[in-house]
Amino acid sequence: MKSIHQQKTMDKGHSRIEYRSYIHYDISAEHFDQRWEKSNFQSLFVVERERCNLQAEPLNQSIHYYISNGKYKPEEDYFTAIRDHWSVEVNHNIRDVSLKEDELKTKESDVSRCLASCRTLVIKLLKKTNAKNLIAQLELFQDNFLELLNWLRTINFL
Repeated sequence: MKSIHQQKTMDKGHSRIEYRSYIHYDISAEHFDQRWEKSNFQSLFVVERERCNLQAEPLNQSIHYYISNGKYKPEEDYFTAIRDHWSVEVNHNIRDVSLKEDELKTKESDVSRCLASCRTLVIKLLKKTNAKNLIAQLELFQDNFLELLNWLRTINFL
């Protein structure tokens, strides 16, 4: 397997330092089981992460593998796409756990779309608070409706 591209990054925030090493391999000539024949795999990405918590917690190391049928294009930033994928996962967790999206079942697609839009609006509004903990902010608004109304007025929502 031939390495096509490599990159190392370091991020500091949320009381931790995170080092990432990305390697992109060309796997187009590799053999895959017959059941994967139509997948046309082209790329393998290996991401090694080391997370050091500044509050003296132990070093956390992990290796993640991603496979794709996308061919290498120098102008594409695959590593950023992989990194941004986690923000999508965080949003799904907020929707599923905090806003209990999976608990409400409906057969009406219009109702489902409307509720999904409401959840999206709630998440976007919560992010405007710049709160470090969106769940805590949501709970504050649940417990103190006047606090919510005052904040909505400050951002000219009401």
